[in-house]
Amino acid sequence: MGLQNLRFGHWRTEGEGFAGHGDGDPRWAWGQRGGRGWGLEWAAVEGTRQLWLFNPQNFTTDQAAEFAALRDSGLKAARAWAAKELFSRLWNYRYEGSARKFFGDWYGWVSRSRLKPMIKVAKMLKRHLDNILTYLRHPITNAVTEGLNSKIQMLKSNARGFRSFENYRLRILFFCGKLNLYPQ
Repeated sequence: MGLQNLRFGHWRTEGEGFAGHGDGDPRWAWGQRGGRGWGLEWAAVEGTRQLWLFNPQNFTTDQAAEFAALRDSGLKAARAWAAKELFSRLWNYRYEGSARKFFGDWYGWVSRSRLKPMIKVAKMLKRHLDNILTYLRHPITNAVTEGLNSKIQMLKSNARGFRSFENYRLRILFFCGKLNLYPQ
């Protein structure tokens, strides 16, 4: 659903309310779900979740046009997406000092964005900034360990229990040990 397909309720003048709501607040609009509380923002982004999650380089022509309209609309979701995309550039820095300066600029922009969830995330990232910047000095992650742990947990849940720890251990070694079972 693109911005050109939005359906809005009937606007009334200040004081009359909107589409039957007598509170005089003209900010509310009806989208596909209708009713108070969904607002113009919800009506614009409803049904576009995948567009926000996909890599823009993989869009079809229609998806690119629809996403460009959403991205340039000034919606809260568009500002949050822009902040997320901008933060991903942090991993391109090689030096801690320049990355720290970039983070300071990004943090200032997000803290002035008036997006409470983004401000909360930015504050959390600021508390952990030293640990985040450690990655620039030592680009080591625990992704392999997490992957093995995930595989072990899957083995454990698929088995629905083992008779002994030795059976559990053998199964882990068999599936995660990269054993070569072909005859030599």
